[in-house]
Amino acid sequence: MSIVLQDVEPGSHVVHFYADDCALASSVAGYAAEGLDAGEAVVLIVEPAHLAATRCALRARGLDPDAGPARGIHLLDTAPTLRRIMEDGLPAPDRFADALGDLLSSALPGHAGVRAYGEMVETLWRRGNVAAALALEELWNEIAREFPITLYCAYKDTLVAGTTDASVLDDACRLHSAVVGDGALSLRSSAYRRFVAEEDAPAAARAFVLATLECRDAPLAADAALVVSELATNAVRYGGAGFSVTLSCLAQGVRISVRDSGPELPSLRSSSPFDPGGRGLPIVDALCPNWGTTRRHDGKVVWAELDR
Repeated sequence: MSIVLQDVEPGSHVVHFYADDCALASSVAGYAAEGLDAGEAVVLIVEPAHLAATRCALRARGLDPDAGPARGIHLLDTAPTLRRIMEDGLPAPDRFADALGDLLSSALPGHAGVRAYGEMVETLWRRGNVAAALALEELWNEIAREFPITLYCAYKDTLVAGTTDASVLDDACRLHSAVVGDGALSLRSSAYRRFVAEEDAPAAARAFVLATLECRDAPLAADAALVVSELATNAVRYGGAGFSVTLSCLAQGVRISVRDSGPELPSLRSSSPFDPGGRGLPIVDALCPNWGTTRRHDGKVVWAELDR
């Protein structure tokens, strides 16, 4: 499987639970090539064990891995980058902001955005430092609030599938806007669709959710369709030109994410029976034990989780 531009929404944060190292290298190279074609700079932070395969896959795409920043390619080793950002066994926010902020600031000029790929989180997970891996994912999300950056990270499927606590894997999925699963985690793959902000878009989003969950999680389909209808309606009214919907599988339910470019964050408010609107979020709040909003550089993501 190769991740390509139409599968990765600009500004998103994708996690890939991969089964095969060669297929991963091919995905990374395709991701990089699509980014360069779109006028983005590419930052690849790769484990030493994967550097040779990544270089080979880039060359197969007609890219020179040693072209350097002048050609928009930044190929880095995870080891020195991790040493720079870690402190007392955890990534230090100030160190991360300095190291990655400097890197992104130098990569961005002259480009439409930055397309980053990183394996530091997998390195930390393999070392048994899962808390550090999840903390690093959150720091990536925070920096994405400041920079026009698309993020892609990867974990070996057998590495994370062996986690005894399913909630830890759920936490990893929650920290990403989309999930691509191979092998043992293929059922974790999320479904994604983009919609134009038109009057019939909420109905189209509802149909997308119903069709997707019919074969994945039918008992949640009706409630999920109602939730996405309310979130999509808000996205049409306040979110700008368009919005996207992503459905991600959790151990005991499903996570619905609606992303738009509107700057205004939604909030619960009281409404009377005579008010023309204002009932959408109370409905979401009643159906979903957890929901919230995540800011992005170019807008926001409103998410909600349904439990079986």
